[in-house]
Amino acid sequence: LWADELLQQIQHETMLEDTTQRKYEKMLRFGDTVNMPRKSNPAVTSPSFGDAVSATYSEITEGVQTLTITVHDYSAMDIGDIAEFQSKYSVRESYHESMGYSLARTRDVAISTLYQNLSQVQGALGSPLNDSHLLDAWRQLASASTPKSPRYLPISPRALASLMQIDKFINQLYLGTTGQMLKDGVPIRQIYGAQVMETNLLRVPSTGQAEAAMYHKDQFALAVQGMPDTILHHDPTTLSWKMIVHQFYGTAEINRAPETLGGGTAVDTWGVLLRTHG
Repeated sequence: LWADELLQQIQHETMLEDTTQRKYEKMLRFGDTVNMPRKSNPAVTSPSFGDAVSATYSEITEGVQTLTITVHDYSAMDIGDIAEFQSKYSVRESYHESMGYSLARTRDVAISTLYQNLSQVQGALGSPLNDSHLLDAWRQLASASTPKSPRYLPISPRALASLMQIDKFINQLYLGTTGQMLKDGVPIRQIYGAQVMETNLLRVPSTGQAEAAMYHKDQFALAVQGMPDTILHHDPTTLSWKMIVHQFYGTAEINRAPETLGGGTAVDTWGVLLRTHG
């Protein structure tokens, strides 16, 4: 006797691509690169008051940020006719859905890999985050005039469990009458203006470690060129269905001109790497 449904495999929730800037996808109908010219704040000159002014003009050499389609991933399955005919379940449909998950998971992992490149860092690998780490991360974002919203805090379950032991993040006496402990199982909704996102797809440098981050949406960019495409054909030589789902995409850490008048080296100060445990 076979059950009416397949036993569902473990799948991690994919969410990180929603924390990135994706407006550049519209520009990638053709070609493989979007070039984003940077713009600096012009310098100000203060001559001696009352003196005749002979203006000194400056010219700023601006840099360019690029977002390039560099990745081609595919997932391929060979499903025999006998498996399809004799199965109680829709084998092709089931695997097609799972292949979509596998590709989405790959994109999330690619995004979390970008966090390690951030120049601002708090915490230590293998150790829990504490309130001071998060306050310092908020301070660094504020010092860089990072827009208030939307900000994100993707974090490992183990690191989130450590934060749940801090009273101010879960106690209604601190949170007010509405609180944050929700019926949908989200223990902490927001910390210092950043949306908390529990994820199992962060980069793990070594066992027991994880790299989280606090950042604004515009700190990272993702572009998927077209939707993941499915290719399906029947091979009469093997009496099987060949199915491929593939995708083209690129990711980038966005470096922008600093606030300094007159320009300077591009910075990535709208994000902070949070080293912790996982």
